[in-house]
Amino acid sequence: ETQADNHEKEGVIKYDLSFLHQPISALVDVAPLDQWRHVLFNLELIGQDPNRYGGLGFGNISNRLPSNAFLISGSQTGHFAYLKQQHCAVVTECDPQINQLKAYGEVKPSSESLTHGVLYNEFSAIGAVVHVHSPLIWSMADQLSLPATGQSIPYGTPEMADAVVAVTNDIEAQSLSPVFVMKGHVDGVVSYGLDLSAAVSSLLDVYHRAVMIPNDC
Repeated sequence: ETQADNHEKEGVIKYDLSFLHQPISALVDVAPLDQWRHVLFNLELIGQDPNRYGGLGFGNISNRLPSNAFLISGSQTGHFAYLKQQHCAVVTECDPQINQLKAYGEVKPSSESLTHGVLYNEFSAIGAVVHVHSPLIWSMADQLSLPATGQSIPYGTPEMADAVVAVTNDIEAQSLSPVFVMKGHVDGVVSYGLDLSAAVSSLLDVYHRAVMIPNDC
């Protein structure tokens, strides 16, 4: 099954997706991903809210698997407090230059899979990627001195993939915290790390810093 969707709506898959509808192997452990996702769900950094983004789900989380594949939360699963295997997908190939993914599972992969995939492709040390929606962090990006992709670059595009690589190279070159903002993707914040624990912890550190900034700053 192939899906090509160019909608600009939040949470809608925009890339060419070659998708095989079949259960994820029992050998793929989704528990670590689900445990860390639940932390972000409780903070409303991942979820679904009728008053936000037209009621569509937001945020996603992934971790690297062998053979350069990765496990990622499924599209429009934000309303689930906990994820099971049927709520996740495995992306087996990612080619951002032609805007194409190959994946399988019982649900299609998140609409931000292209961003996750390019990070895994380009940076062998990255083992997990988190994409959340935080109005607080996003609006305070400058005060927090966070790197950012350009405001004119839409999510889920080859241009965004290139921008993500560029900003991550800058982060690594300057030994900055591995968290950046997507200025062209409202409230979008990305963190990454060696594993899920590192990726989420870096994000929570920035979140705490944002909470501690006085409102009148």
